[in-house]
Amino acid sequence: MCGGLGGRIKKNKIRELVRQNNIDFLTLQETKLEEVTPSLCFSIWGSEDFDWVFRPSEGSSGGIISSWRKSCASLVSSFQGEGYVGGYFGMEG
Repeated sequence: MCGGLGGRIKKNKIRELVRQNNIDFLTLQETKLEEVTPSLCFSIWGSEDFDWVFRPSEGSSGGIISSWRKSCASLVSSFQGEGYVGGYFGMEG
């Protein structure tokens, strides 16, 4: 993804890909975002059946969002470090 996640066109394209491919887990890197809100994730995911963890950008570089369908997995714990976000999940159903 070039230039971060800020633009509406990029968010719409990602949401379209999530819907078309029935994606349960999605990670975006180089978002260039210092903050992630529920409304931002909703605009990417396209429904309220999601949860997420993120690592903020440092200045104008970095930023990672990992999001998943809540009906498929629940977060047990998360961890992060320079350049990564990880999680332990309990699988639903």
